[in-house]
Amino acid sequence: MINIILFLFLSLTCCQQPTLILKETKLKLDDGTDLRYSCLSPAKIPKNQKVPLVVALHWGWDREKPLPEWFGKEFLTGIVQPAFENICPVIIAPDCPSDGWANPVSENAVLSLMDAIMKKYTIDSSRIFITGYSAGGIGTWYIASRHQDLFSLAIPMASRCEEEWLSNWKDLPVFVIHATGDELFPFTDAEKTVNELEAKNVKIKLIKVENATHSDSRKFIVPLQYSDKWLSELNFH
Repeated sequence: MINIILFLFLSLTCCQQPTLILKETKLKLDDGTDLRYSCLSPAKIPKNQKVPLVVALHWGWDREKPLPEWFGKEFLTGIVQPAFENICPVIIAPDCPSDGWANPVSENAVLSLMDAIMKKYTIDSSRIFITGYSAGGIGTWYIASRHQDLFSLAIPMASRCEEEWLSNWKDLPVFVIHATGDELFPFTDAEKTVNELEAKNVKIKLIKVENATHSDSRKFIVPLQYSDKWLSELNFH
């Protein structure tokens, strides 16, 4: 209990008046293409201080039209920033470089971006989160299942998980957030996924978003805020 209180005190002390800067920028990938991404970071990071990293994968879009530039910024500022800004993180929200997140093209782009960000900032390796909503939640399951050593916590929201990804899951903690009235991905499927991982002794938490449908993304902010606290409680045990 003392450790938890100390952790919360330090977090609040760090971020009494957080000043975060939002940038729209690009990363040149190995294949020569530019990956657009939005980045939110503390205006000033004290020397020798490590900061959390949040990888935020945006929701789907009209596939019959080109992806709007810096499409991930809306997810970053509207959902992820309100949930995580109190812990003074670096948050990166790439624009999907393919027709979805659950494929090698998007996977490699996300890994390249993480590598670049971790060279630029001193990241706390015990607090690296990957989260996403709907299509981004599916990408969260996919990428996290294939690179469990890179992340501290996976937070899929309003999404589904393939059996192949579940079978590969080992010990990465998962914080699942799902609306009870989700008409696209039924809540019962989310419960089934959680039960399967619990049977494998994975540390997992399912948060129900009551009286919400798939499109009620703003109702996910408060549950998302609790994910860092839950991870801290796991680490202190």
